[in-house]
Amino acid sequence: MSLEKRIQRLEDIETVKKVIATAGRWFDRCEMTASKEDASNFYKTLFTKDGFMEFPFGKWGPGAETVSEELAAFSQNIDWALHHYTNQEVEINESLDKAIYHAIEIIPINIDGAATWMFVENESELHKIDGKWRIHKYGIVDFKSLQNTATCWPKFDKNENSWLFKKL
Repeated sequence: MSLEKRIQRLEDIETVKKVIATAGRWFDRCEMTASKEDASNFYKTLFTKDGFMEFPFGKWGPGAETVSEELAAFSQNIDWALHHYTNQEVEINESLDKAIYHAIEIIPINIDGAATWMFVENESELHKIDGKWRIHKYGIVDFKSLQNTATCWPKFDKNENSWLFKKL
């Protein structure tokens, strides 16, 4: 691989991480405002035209209208949330136009009047279109939550399909 292509790959990896970090800030805003307009702007700013969100509980999209309605409805019982992405890994294909992003999301969230910690495994797909990285699939493959009233950390079930077990 040429030096130029290697440098471009490194720049793309950092750009993909920044796109997902921006998505996290958009989620924080949308979950605080429960605004369909904010959710629509989030989608139009960062997603491919046929982009979607996929969760263990279902799929939102594709399309700005569907995703924005679902996100606004989901956010109705959320006062605030702060998305943090850790253990980030980015794989970019040889032609430098498709990326798989993987991270653990740690989200303190005030939902249904309760302080809650969410631990989420993110596996998203991004496409480079006209030189710009966009989210094609924002994917959540595993999800755990913990109420702040717990006196000790509970055991979490092992998910054999999780990245933790597939990639080490």
